[in-house]
Amino acid sequence: VQRAIDYEIMRQSKALEEGEEIIQSTRRFDEASGTTIMMRKKEGSVDYKYFPEPNMFPILIDSAWIKNIQENLPELPQVRKDKYINEYKLGEKDAQLLIDNKELSDYYNLVVKHTNEYKTAANWVIVEMMAYLNKENI
Repeated sequence: VQRAIDYEIMRQSKALEEGEEIIQSTRRFDEASGTTIMMRKKEGSVDYKYFPEPNMFPILIDSAWIKNIQENLPELPQVRKDKYINEYKLGEKDAQLLIDNKELSDYYNLVVKHTNEYKTAANWVIVEMMAYLNKENI
């Protein structure tokens, strides 16, 4: 699939640069040549099955409910990782180790509330605390 997509990007880009029209069609990927081959032209949107499903009713979602969810989302892993690297000046490896385990990351966040020695705190949580937990089978 990826090779077909890559080929189509190249094929369509070249066609557009040369002023050719892109024809909507069903194509298949030829493994031997590494190209796509037109199987049939599309006549219009009906060929893509763009029509409403009669048995599915529209879903109406209250905007206040959406806003509440957005406001109460937890901090996402990538946001934490960026904070660990950019604010706390941790290395990529340490930041990744922390965010790989949410409970560990949550605990680290509690620890750094009591210090500004972020690297030392990370070393203690990642090395010392994890060694103790592993030794005790916790």
